[in-house]
Amino acid sequence: MIQREINLCPYCEHFYSESQELAKYHLSPVEWGQAANLMHLIEPLSKATEILCGSKHPTLNKALPVYLVLMKHLKRVQRGLYNQSLLMQVT
Repeated sequence: MIQREINLCPYCEHFYSESQELAKYHLSPVEWGQAANLMHLIEPLSKATEILCGSKHPTLNKALPVYLVLMKHLKRVQRGLYNQSLLMQVT
């Protein structure tokens, strides 16, 4: 859902500008950036869920490789390869 919103950003901006009632849902450029960064952070988790939740084929043999990929991804995040200040800003 977040990915769709990010892809449709220009259209959402136009939609929000059409109505004052909808304007309260308007995202600032910083918030759009935060949403994109959050999407990059959680995308591998979503893909892992899709892989491991298959019901028409065995998935137990994929558990360890998926786990290792996720751990590598989360360690990169922990080491700061993602600019975490863009993920969340304290207000």
